[in-house]
Amino acid sequence: MEFLGKTYIKNKDENFKEFLESLGLAEDKVKALLSFDQKNCLKKDGDDYLMIFDNADGEKVLKFRNGVEFDEEITPIVNSKTTFTLDGNVLHQIQNLGTVIINIKRDFSADQLVMTVTTNLWDGTARRYYKRM
Repeated sequence: MEFLGKTYIKNKDENFKEFLESLGLAEDKVKALLSFDQKNCLKKDGDDYLMIFDNADGEKVLKFRNGVEFDEEITPIVNSKTTFTLDGNVLHQIQNLGTVIINIKRDFSADQLVMTVTTNLWDGTARRYYKRM
């Protein structure tokens, strides 16, 4: 798992604007999320993992156990039942917000990360591509 502890930075998107719009986000929030070059890093911490990423509000760290659901605060008013499952170099994440279910697949390699996102609210598929820093 050569990708553990490595940082990846976003360098392009496919259909990510459409995905964000399907969630009903305000136009200014969509623009802010699209313009931000997010970083991702997955680390091992004993029996747990740390998914570390930054957003417009600063760094966020999600501590999880493989395959175990936990409560995630997405925003101060939006919470999710979230499960991460790591299988080799692929990290699957399911965010269940009740009426909205978001599936995120992160496919890690030595030099890049491809994040594929789908939701039950939209028939499309969004991708974000990250290069290793």
